[in-house]
Amino acid sequence: MKSPQFFYSLGSSFLYDALIARFFTPFRQESFESLDVQANETVLIAGAGTGLDFPHVPKEGNFIAFDLNEGMLKQAQKRKRENISLVRTDCHTLPFQDATFDKVSCFLIVSIIPSPELFFAELHRVLKPGGRIVVFDKFYEGQNNPLLNAINLIASRVASNINFNFSDFSERELAQSFKITADEGKALSGYFRFIQLERLP
Repeated sequence: MKSPQFFYSLGSSFLYDALIARFFTPFRQESFESLDVQANETVLIAGAGTGLDFPHVPKEGNFIAFDLNEGMLKQAQKRKRENISLVRTDCHTLPFQDATFDKVSCFLIVSIIPSPELFFAELHRVLKPGGRIVVFDKFYEGQNNPLLNAINLIASRVASNINFNFSDFSERELAQSFKITADEGKALSGYFRFIQLERLP
């Protein structure tokens, strides 16, 4: 299943970096620090993009980063470190064996995925029991907003879902598979959030 988002299918890595890089740099650093990667661990980076995560990847551990966009991956290749491997794949059908990874980084990826419930089902499959996921993304946790709903009809098709309520989603789709261990607002009055999850057996 391919993402319908027009912005991410443009292959305009220069535009992506210009819009994304500077503002999110400290949050990328914090995201990888919170993973607390150990030397013997294997970590999945969901949504490699142009490799903006890679300068923050620790020297310890082994990392596999995936993306569906070939143009993004070409730029990511230029930033790749020795302990990072790149894979082109759809997030809904990950080409990895069960219980492959100790941890997963999901930085600005969940809100652009067409079927997040399928994505998290795949993460549950490829994570080891007790494995951890660190999510950073924009999540709307307020009351139903008709204006925001209307704007999202376009935004969700062009770039990402700006109206994604992770609390509702987790209660509906993740209660049997993951436990939320942390949830903290970080930017724009908590619109951007750090969420940590632990894989249940």
